[in-house]
Amino acid sequence: MAGSRHLAIVLVVLSLCACGSSSTAPQVYPDLSGTWSGNLTVSITLTGAPTFGIVCLHQWTISSSAGGQITGTWQSSPDLSLANPTSACQQSGSLTGTISPSGAISVSFNTVILGATCSSVAGNDAVSGSLFLQMVTASGQDAIRCPTISNEPRTLTLSVSKLQ
Repeated sequence: MAGSRHLAIVLVVLSLCACGSSSTAPQVYPDLSGTWSGNLTVSITLTGAPTFGIVCLHQWTISSSAGGQITGTWQSSPDLSLANPTSACQQSGSLTGTISPSGAISVSFNTVILGATCSSVAGNDAVSGSLFLQMVTASGQDAIRCPTISNEPRTLTLSVSKLQ
């Protein structure tokens, strides 16, 4: 009888230990590899002037998104369907960033978009947003210094969808 009692206590203790344990599943990151295409809008408000924006066609080619680390290239070009397309959109370079398992994304570009003669003061063309149903929407703010613009804040807003 005493042996049965000890066995019952051991089983209860083991079952309690099993209930409190948890196994950690590996995190699964979205795969962003491939080509993404959409629009990038850069808005700037100069002191004493109304806000103006430039819309560009924007494309990413993501070469790797392993472990949540994003690397690839980007390219912007004028949107010729607009009444006043701008050649300032014609730029390209590399991009880096991160994506979380939940789809939160942060991306930085390697140059000052729409400012070939400008330098970054803050933000360096960084945007943050989310991935939902093969579409990334993101925005960010930065500040640039150009020959005719001194430390002016800009807003960057983009929306890109994965091409099949």
